[in-house]
Amino acid sequence: MKRLLNKKIVLILPLTALLIISLLCFAFSISRNVYAAMSELVLDANVLSFDGRPEIVPKLDNGVVSLFNKGTDNFIIETHVNKANPSVKLKASYYSDKIYGGDNDAVSVEVRLLFNKWPQDGEGGGFSNDATRVSLAIYNSVDIEFVNPIAVSEVYKTTEDFIGNFVRTLRLSPEKVCNNRGKLQDFVLRVDSDATSWSSAIIIDYVKIVFDTRDAGDSEILLAGNCITGNNPENITDTNVVWTKAEGYSDTYMDLSSYGGFYAYVEDPALVELRKEKFPNAECVEESDGTETLLLKNAVFAFDVGNVSADDYKQFLMDVLLSDKRGKGNHTLYLYGTNPNKFVDENGNPVGYVAKITVKNYEQGFRNKFLLEEEDVKKLAGDDGIISHIYVLYHGNTLDTAEKTVGLRNGSQIWVNKIQFLIEDDVEVPTIGTEYDKYDISDVFPVGESVSILNKTVNNIGDVVSNAVVKNKRIGELSFDLRMESGDNICLLFNAKDGKQVNEYLEGGILFYLSEEKIEISSHKGGEQTTTVSFVTEGAFIDRTSVKIKCIPYCLNSVDAGFYCVVQLNGNEVLSGYFNKDNLDFGSAIHLCYQVKDKDFSVEMFSSKTDDITSAKKLMRVEIKAEGIRNSYDKTDIPLVLSWYNTGFDVISEINCDGKIASVNQAAKRIVFNDNGEVKLSYSITNVFGTFESNETSLICEDVVKAQGAENIYKSVWFIALCCVPVASFCIVCVVLAIKKTKSTKSYD
Repeated sequence: MKRLLNKKIVLILPLTALLIISLLCFAFSISRNVYAAMSELVLDANVLSFDGRPEIVPKLDNGVVSLFNKGTDNFIIETHVNKANPSVKLKASYYSDKIYGGDNDAVSVEVRLLFNKWPQDGEGGGFSNDATRVSLAIYNSVDIEFVNPIAVSEVYKTTEDFIGNFVRTLRLSPEKVCNNRGKLQDFVLRVDSDATSWSSAIIIDYVKIVFDTRDAGDSEILLAGNCITGNNPENITDTNVVWTKAEGYSDTYMDLSSYGGFYAYVEDPALVELRKEKFPNAECVEESDGTETLLLKNAVFAFDVGNVSADDYKQFLMDVLLSDKRGKGNHTLYLYGTNPNKFVDENGNPVGYVAKITVKNYEQGFRNKFLLEEEDVKKLAGDDGIISHIYVLYHGNTLDTAEKTVGLRNGSQIWVNKIQFLIEDDVEVPTIGTEYDKYDISDVFPVGESVSILNKTVNNIGDVVSNAVVKNKRIGELSFDLRMESGDNICLLFNAKDGKQVNEYLEGGILFYLSEEKIEISSHKGGEQTTTVSFVTEGAFIDRTSVKIKCIPYCLNSVDAGFYCVVQLNGNEVLSGYFNKDNLDFGSAIHLCYQVKDKDFSVEMFSSKTDDITSAKKLMRVEIKAEGIRNSYDKTDIPLVLSWYNTGFDVISEINCDGKIASVNQAAKRIVFNDNGEVKLSYSITNVFGTFESNETSLICEDVVKAQGAENIYKSVWFIALCCVPVASFCIVCVVLAIKKTKSTKSYD
C-alpha cells in the first residue's frame, strides 16, 4: 500500500504541475487575445531593453523624466549614444503576436521618447559648439546601411535651434518596422550630427501598438500632429500665396497664462511658426520697443486627413489658436478642401474657400473653431466625394488695407489641435441657456400701457433707422403686443455693438424684423448681413397680436457658440434659428427701430402685462435738482442736475425758470441769483414715445448782498477813521511805554 501510494504521488505531482502550466498558458493566451482586440497595446519600458541591457530610470518628481509622467505610470529606460557609437538597438520582441499581415493588423507603432540634445558639454554629455545639425531617426534592424529611415525627428540646422531636450512620439508604419513574419521585434535608434564630438541620452517611455477597431459608422477624430504633410502636397498652382508647413508635437502644455487663460495639456497638436526665417521674402520691421513685426499675408499650410468619405459625416470641427502677443488687430483664417483650384485672386483676396474665421488675439485655449455642417462638409471633398487634404490660409491682419500690411509679431504661432469628422449620433446638440433676463416692453422702453410710434420717411427707402436705444442691457426675452397696418414694420436689434444711428448699427447685432408681410431674424457683422431666417405671413398684426422675442446664448461642445433666437406670435413659435457668434459682432445695446418706407406710418405697441405696468413717466424718471452747495458763497450760483432714462435720441427742452430774480445758463446747467427770493425750475424730455415733464423744484435765496452807493461808502470810511484812529493811538502809546520800561530795567542791571 505504501509503495502504491508513493507511485500515486509520483504520478500526481507531474500531472498537477502540467495542469498548472496548461492553465497559465491558457490564461496567457487569453490575455494576448484580449490585447490583440484592443485599440491600443502599450508596452511599458520595463519590458523593453537596449541590446539586452535595460537601464531603469528612477521616477522623479521633477526634471526631464517627469515630462513623461503626465498621468502615466510607465517604467522608463535610458541609454547613451555618442559620435563613435551613434546607434542603439531597441528590443521590443516581448509582444509575439503578428501585428502586420494577419488578423490583428495594426495601424501604427508609436515610440514615445525623450532625446537629449544639449549643444554645450555638461551633465549627460552634449554636442560640441561647432554642430550645425542634429536629428534622431528610427530604422528597421535589417537596414544595416541606414539608408531608409522609418521615422525622423526634426533636423536642427543651427546651434540655437537644438538647445534643450525634446519629447516626441514617433509613429512607425507596421509593415516597415516588423520582421518578415509580421511581428514587432527590434528596431534601431540612430543619431546624426556633424559635431566633432558629442554624447547624448535617449530615454524611452513606452512603445504603443495602435489597432484600428473603428467601424465605418464611427466618428473620425484626428489629432493634428498626425496629419502633417509637406508643402503643396497636391501641386496646386497659385503664385499669389506662400507655402509653409506645420510641425508635430507628441504632447505639450499650452501655456495660455499669457493670454489670460491657464495651462492646458494638449496631445498631438500641430504648430505653424510665423517667423521671418520661414518667410524670407516677407518684410520684417523693427518696432520702437525692440520687437519685430512680420508683414505677412496669404500663407498656406496643409493637412493630410487620409481618405474620408464626406457623405458619411454630418459635421466638421477644427480647433485653432493664434498667438500674436502684440494684440494689434485680429487675424483671418480661411479653410479649403481637397485640391482647390487656387486660394486667392490676382488682388490677393481669398476665393473658393469653404469657411472663414476671425481669430482674436489672446484667445483662451482652442476656442476658435472651424465648424461646418453637412452641406459644407461635402465642399471639402474632391470630385470623387473623398476628403484627402485640407488647407488653411492665413490671410492676414484684420487691420490690413490695400495700401498697408499691419502684419503680426514676428515669432507668432498658429496651433491646431483636433480635426474631427462627426457622424450624426456624435454631433452635439446645442445647449440652450435656461437662465436669462425676461422683460416686458414697458420695462425697457417708455411705452407705458401703449404708445403710437410715428415712423417718418427721413432717409433712403430701405434704410433701418433707430427710434430709441438702451445701452448696457443684455435681454434674453422681450414681450409686447403689436398692431400695425399693411406696409408698416417695427424692428428690434438685440445685442448691438453700440448706440449708433441709422445703418451704422449694422456693424453688429441680431435684428428681428416684424411686418405684415414677413418676419425675419438676421445676424450682422462688419456691415454685412451674415445669416438670415424668415417666415412669410399675411395680416399677422392687423389685429392686436401678442409677441415674444427670445435671444438666448447657446453652447456647442461646451463652448459659448452664439445665440438661439425665437419669435412667438400669440404663444405659437413661428420662427427660430441658431446664430453663431463667429458670424456677428455683438455688445449689450438694444435698439427699437424701423425700416424706412415711401410714406410715413405709425405702429402701436402695448405692454403685455395686465397689471403692474411700468408707466412711461415712471420709467423715464425725468428729474431736476440742485446740488453742490458747500457754503454761503455758493448759494447764489448753483449747479443743476438733470437726469432721465436715456433712450438715445431724446431732446431736452429749455429749463423753465418762473421768477425774475435769477437766470439759467442752459449750457453750463447752472442758476445764478441776482436778488433774494424764490424760483421754481422744471424741464421736459421729448422722444418718439412722447413728452415727459420733470418735477418742479423750488429754490429760495436769502444771501444776495446789495450793492452800496457812494454816500454809504463815504460814511463807512469816516466811521472806520473815527473808531479806529483812537484805538490805534492808544496801542502805539502802550508799545512805547513798554519799550521804555525794558530799557530802564536793563540800565539798572
